[in-house]
Amino acid sequence: DGDPAAIAAGKSLFDAVCATCHNTNGDGMGPSGVNLDPPPSPFNADQSAWSDGYMYWRVDKGAEGGPSGTTMAAYGASYEEAQLWQMIAYIRSLGT
Repeated sequence: DGDPAAIAAGKSLFDAVCATCHNTNGDGMGPSGVNLDPPPSPFNADQSAWSDGYMYWRVDKGAEGGPSGTTMAAYGASYEEAQLWQMIAYIRSLGT
């Protein structure tokens, strides 16, 4: 949402939770994600295809795997709604 406080809080959460696969710069090439199939989504690119609602749903519910069974964890049970929105605010700040 462009709120600096939400983005800063989201960065902390992203670094702790998402960066291992999506990388700290959001390029999708984190140490645990580099060999995944499908690869983690890059967030430092065009995000126009993703609505905020879709992004929230994906972080909340996770994703079933691709050809090799890769699965993104669901974080809705571990984090409050406000924290998920903070993650999304930070992810949005990475886009072009």
